[in-house]
Amino acid sequence: MWRILWKIALVLVSLSLLVGFGPAASYGAEFTMKCGTPGAADDATSTQAAWSMKEIEKRTNGRVTGKLFPASQLGPNIQMIEQLQLGTLECTSGAVAFLSGAYPPVTIFDLPFVFPDNPEVMRKVLKEGKSARWLLDDMQRMGLKGLAFHTTGYKQFTTNKPVRKLEEMAGIKFRTMASPILLEQFKSLGSNAVPIAFAETYSALQTGVAEGQENPYWAIHKMKFFEVQKYLIESDHGVIVIYDLVSKKWWDRLPADLQKIIQEVFIEAEKVTWAESKKTDEEAIQIMKKAGLQFIKISPEERARFRKATAGVKNVYVNRIEKGKMLVDLLEADIAKFSKM
Repeated sequence: MWRILWKIALVLVSLSLLVGFGPAASYGAEFTMKCGTPGAADDATSTQAAWSMKEIEKRTNGRVTGKLFPASQLGPNIQMIEQLQLGTLECTSGAVAFLSGAYPPVTIFDLPFVFPDNPEVMRKVLKEGKSARWLLDDMQRMGLKGLAFHTTGYKQFTTNKPVRKLEEMAGIKFRTMASPILLEQFKSLGSNAVPIAFAETYSALQTGVAEGQENPYWAIHKMKFFEVQKYLIESDHGVIVIYDLVSKKWWDRLPADLQKIIQEVFIEAEKVTWAESKKTDEEAIQIMKKAGLQFIKISPEERARFRKATAGVKNVYVNRIEKGKMLVDLLEADIAKFSKM
């Protein structure tokens, strides 16, 4: 009996050694990758981050395991960026407006009318442009490894009065972030800018502290701003650009083959962000129209006037950002290049 038990024990030990040191061991998790996002689990940013986590785990045969933490579970955008710099968080995705405190050059994407009306050109610039690549590489000096930029679409204005002409923007109190670029944008349009936290925007619009705001269709719907606004002004005056970042401390510990896979996945994830944004925009438009929100499309002639009125905002960026002129020139060259293709 003891001999039988002894043989069984030897077999079990042998099997455990095979599992621990045999070929299967190469598929064990070597790195974990927590990724935090600010929005709900079903928004475009979180959807692409979740897709990226699964794709990375699959392509690395489980050597990198990822988990998504949406809805600011790991803290607001600013805190997640700080965690990346400290090396206590591996990954985060969010709007570049929230990255500007840690890395101001990225506010170039917040300039009004900086991108052309053709969304495919915009996507090409963010995915393949020299300006985007320069920014992603340069932010390493801030302890951040930039992997990709995506977009969730163009911004529109909402107000409580109809706006069809530039002059009708005068005096409207627009909610905005405390960003020099955005503050100057509203000033150049003759409006008043009121810095208010995003989470407080609904109540500000409801009480009249703010009379308007700017966001993509999906965000206006998701945050229910259409409940406390009468008009949506289709202006396409700006865009929401999303960053995908990882901690440079964590990135530098990865072997080159894993770095390559992770980089490729986040670049490919752009198509997920765009598809989800388009779908949610279309759904939002239909729902908001049925709810009674009135849509006003700015004519091409008036958009040209809006563009001209805000042209000077670029000078604010150039004067405040080191190498700002070089970056503006790079971005404009990228736009010109991809517009011809």
